Amino acid sequence: MDPCDPERLEALRVLGNSAPIARAVGMEITEIRPGRSRVVIPFSRTIMQAHGRVHGGIFGLLLDTAGYFAAASLTLSDGVTIGYTLNLLEGVRDEGLVAEAEVLRAGRVIAHADVSLWSESRRLIAKGTAAYRFFRSSGDARDPVRPSAPSAFGAVSRGACRPRDAPPPARAPGESSGDPEDSPKMESS
Repeated sequence: MDPCDPERLEALRVLGNSAPIARAVGMEITEIRPGRSRVVIPFSRTIMQAHGRVHGGIFGLLLDTAGYFAAASLTLSDGVTIGYTLNLLEGVRDEGLVAEAEVLRAGRVIAHADVSLWSESRRLIAKGTAAYRFFRSSGDARDPVRPSAPSAFGAVSRGACRPRDAPPPARAPGESSGDPEDSPKMESS
């Protein structure tokens, strides 16, 4: 199965929206594209803290969910969050939240995502990054991808999910594509 198949991406979106935490806070994954996602939480009293602002834990939930589904869109494997950093820029009152995530890099097993959180009025309220570890397609966390095993991301990390008419991603001078065949060779002395 192609991880970039629109039907699979829609199934991934439906799966994320069926999670008990999503239903509890009214969170909805509104968009998943290869390497990107958008997640919203409408304003409700259930997401507020005691001082009338949206609780900071909701920001973390949004960051983690948006980052995970952006990364998961590039693989057929299940994964787990291994860490995230969230910088809160300002509080929010009486507005829903929107998270937009983009995969920065998907390696053999680890994917990194950049996530921006916005108020409904499009004020940037938080910024963060997250890292995820993906496993073999069995989804068994006891069965991590081994270095000798195929990449969890397969050919995707080499650009298989780009739209057919998209140019290859730009690289900084000297940056490897991640393909061992493209890696610079060290000269021995």
